[in-house]
Amino acid sequence: YSPFPWMVAGNAAQMRKDWPRSELYYMEAIKRSPERASLYYRISISQEYLGKREKSLNNLKKAAELFPNCYTDLLKNYE
Repeated sequence: YSPFPWMVAGNAAQMRKDWPRSELYYMEAIKRSPERASLYYRISISQEYLGKREKSLNNLKKAAELFPNCYTDLLKNYE
């Protein structure tokens, strides 16, 4: 199954600042595509707004692990 409908739904929820729903949508997308770094980055944003700092940091670390050229600098700024 494709992660893209869930990713698009997560993006739309983030645009509405519906952080709980966007987190759920990104979790579903990650189940379908666990190697896609951008999904971990996006869920980390939602989790940060939800006050789930540890989960947010772990997901940002996962994004940086999967795609270091893109997310490593963000991780440095986060910590």
